[in-house]
Amino acid sequence: MEEQPQLRLFEDLAIEDEAKSYLLETARYAKYVGNVTIILAVVSLLKFIYVMIKTVGILRSLDYYFSFSGFSSLFVQLLTITVYFAIGFFTVRFSNKMKSSIEFLNQQDNDDAWHNLKMAYRICGLLMIICLLFILFAVLVFGVYL
Repeated sequence: MEEQPQLRLFEDLAIEDEAKSYLLETARYAKYVGNVTIILAVVSLLKFIYVMIKTVGILRSLDYYFSFSGFSSLFVQLLTITVYFAIGFFTVRFSNKMKSSIEFLNQQDNDDAWHNLKMAYRICGLLMIICLLFILFAVLVFGVYL
């Protein structure tokens, strides 16, 4: 009986069949979550464009569109949509690369898959730090108690 080649993660570590099935299942779920995230980001962008088209006349008459708060509001909305899309994009790329690395025993795809997952979590981590800083700022400056 011929032994199947094992995907090598490190020098002395190989992925067993049970772990392969877990990784493939994780890749399937990650693809689902990533695709839903991307779809929601695109829908949010379309909604943002629609609202901008509908309200640009009102905002112009109120000089809100050209004010700092109007511009910063638009910037924050677009930044949020972009971050949400990026998280979904890297999650889908992780899924595709992980599936490819297991099916074709490709070490480069395995490395790329984990890099993409790291990028998705890095974005989530930065977003969490920013949110925590805003909460800390609100507590210190405005005396808002949680």
